[in-house]
Amino acid sequence: MLEFDPINYTVDATYPLDENGIKVTDLTISPNNNIYGFSKKYWHEIDQNFNPTPYLLPKILEAYDVHFDSQKNLFYIQGFNNAANDVVTYIIDAQNNTSLTSVTSANRYLINTVDGHNLSYFNPESAILYTGNHGIATSSKTTCPFTRSMDTPWQWLSYPRLQRTGNDPVVATTTLEDLNPIPYNLNFYSNEDGNEQFIVRTYGTWSSTPFNEIKSTKGYKLNIQDQGTFTHTMYGTDLYLNTPIQLYRGQSGNPENWIGYFMPMSLEPEDAFVGVWEYLTKIQVQDWTMTKTSTGKWLSPASVAPLKYGDCVIVEVSQNCTLYWNEDGEPSEGEDRAGTEYFGYTEFASYIPWYIETDSLEDVVEIGLMANDSCIGASVVMPGDTLVEVNAYPQAVPPGTPVEIVAWEGYKSTAHQRQDYLVNNLKTGIKERRKVYTGEGQPYYYISFGDGQNNSPPANTQPARIINVSPNPCKDYTNINFSVGMDAWIKIAVAGINGQPVATLTNGYYSVGSYQAEWHPGEQPGNRVQNGIYIIRLIADDRIVQNEKVVLIR
Repeated sequence: MLEFDPINYTVDATYPLDENGIKVTDLTISPNNNIYGFSKKYWHEIDQNFNPTPYLLPKILEAYDVHFDSQKNLFYIQGFNNAANDVVTYIIDAQNNTSLTSVTSANRYLINTVDGHNLSYFNPESAILYTGNHGIATSSKTTCPFTRSMDTPWQWLSYPRLQRTGNDPVVATTTLEDLNPIPYNLNFYSNEDGNEQFIVRTYGTWSSTPFNEIKSTKGYKLNIQDQGTFTHTMYGTDLYLNTPIQLYRGQSGNPENWIGYFMPMSLEPEDAFVGVWEYLTKIQVQDWTMTKTSTGKWLSPASVAPLKYGDCVIVEVSQNCTLYWNEDGEPSEGEDRAGTEYFGYTEFASYIPWYIETDSLEDVVEIGLMANDSCIGASVVMPGDTLVEVNAYPQAVPPGTPVEIVAWEGYKSTAHQRQDYLVNNLKTGIKERRKVYTGEGQPYYYISFGDGQNNSPPANTQPARIINVSPNPCKDYTNINFSVGMDAWIKIAVAGINGQPVATLTNGYYSVGSYQAEWHPGEQPGNRVQNGIYIIRLIADDRIVQNEKVVLIR
């Protein structure tokens, strides 16, 4: 560290630090033991040999205060000279001696100030600057840059810290360009009024931008298709914690709400969603999903980690409501579950959670889902786990591919296929011994092993079955997912509640597998199909094997 002799040391008069008649009014020292002096127009770096180098500030500052963030090696210069009395924070990178993006504060509150003074206080723990303006009775709170590390291709994230007023939107591509390094290839997904849209960057050029703006109350999915580790720095101010978020039961037939978590502390889901908890039917982040069953019980694996600052959270609700994040919640320090070692798989934009009971799985350290020779999802099994969530990404294989459960046993260091498993029927609650195929359209699976209780006869004795009808109620269309357990002639027809034929959706020979049919009531020839209850009828080899109701509401 520099040591100054108060008796023998004199300032070199050949380099005045008050260039252009502007005196240096702030001095500080950096971790590399260089001295920094700040004036209204320049900042000056003086190395340990007393060699000074001037750098031009982004703007001449009539009044300012300086703070040094030793953790990030950044200087925050609070400037006050502008007609709107805005507090602008200029950021200097002390490592590279460069100016970074400046931040205009949006959060203010009343305070007593002394005329002729401009003061600020830096809280390094929360990276927040509190400032008292000269000559006016307001103060401001400015959040310093927040950096997020990204070492996996998919990121479910939000932008709580942006340069905007209130919850005003900002330009999406400009914010994405703060990625370092900026990827040449990426997809950025948003749920815009129930419709999934995306921005594309291909070989360094923005080639598709169907939506232009992002907001702090919304969540997004980012797919970086380049290799490597990236960081994303967010500049600006945090959103007010009491900012309302509107949740919808459905938009354009889509029940999902993609929302941003902008609370500075991590909270358990039950604490974060106080006020709307009774309306929630699903909570999903990148690594886990909580699902409410038809009986009102939550399926919640042990891998649920707290919601964290900057997360994208997808929720579904039973009725429209307004969410205010719980400012008084008790902070949580839970951690994410580690990744698998023996199973590798590829993530996609969405997944289907498999909840697997582990009571009868002794010595199992990992569980994987195999579709043919491809792993479509896997999870670690921790001591004490009774229910493990395995997130399946069936997009990697064709629809109709059978899925097997494979357990990796620690002592034997081998993988064993678990063929004898039971699938919980989401409507009846009955455990059925059947195969699962990709493309069934199930929102989730609840799996157990052994004989169980209240079991149905093996589903494979039935030639075919309807797995799911969704959306239901429907407006313009509905999908009928069905599986075929043995080769058969399959007909799927739609009838009115009185049995009157309405439409035939499929009529042909099907081999073993999983399939989907679609009903578009608005495209029926002749009279328009009226609102009401209709029957989806599955006929196998000229025998009716299943009827399911669907409600049409326009």
